[in-house]
Amino acid sequence: MTPPRPARALSEGLSPPILLALVAATTALLTAATATDATVAALTAVLFGAVLPLAWITLGVRRGRLTDRHITRVRSQRHLPLAVSLTSIIAGAAVLRMLDAQPVASLFVVTAAVLLPCMVITVWWQVSIHCAVAAAVTAYAALIWSPWWATAAVIVVALAWARVAVSAHTLSQVAAGTALGVATGSITALLL
Repeated sequence: MTPPRPARALSEGLSPPILLALVAATTALLTAATATDATVAALTAVLFGAVLPLAWITLGVRRGRLTDRHITRVRSQRHLPLAVSLTSIIAGAAVLRMLDAQPVASLFVVTAAVLLPCMVITVWWQVSIHCAVAAAVTAYAALIWSPWWATAAVIVVALAWARVAVSAHTLSQVAAGTALGVATGSITALLL
């Protein structure tokens, strides 16, 4: 049975690299002192948060080393792409800090913080990284920037539905990813 079109669109459009790039670029545009600073920070966020990780994953799929872009079919294939993504995100956070784009860099730190436990959990079980990243960013933004960000929880719930609807995860996997994301985003907000 073909999954519903909205589920596929949400799953693709809000994949962790795309979500991070969208939120980080928007944050850069809203918080930078000048238009030039905003543009440089936004482009840096898109490069390190989405372009580099997705290019590596796409290359792996084309060469037959990875089964699909979301790496959901074979759990053991997730480790190296997660490590590459984590490395790109940490490098991006460092560059963004050098550019004095602290609000954007903090989103990268939150994302790195949630990817680490996801990498460990993936050794034994498949947790939804889509939900973990979305929930972490939402929790962090709600605690640091504005409680209005908590309304983005609707997006997290829709994303969880989409991941189950496209048969990428079970309900327990999206629930675990969401809980992990909320906990990590909240703890990171307290520490930064």
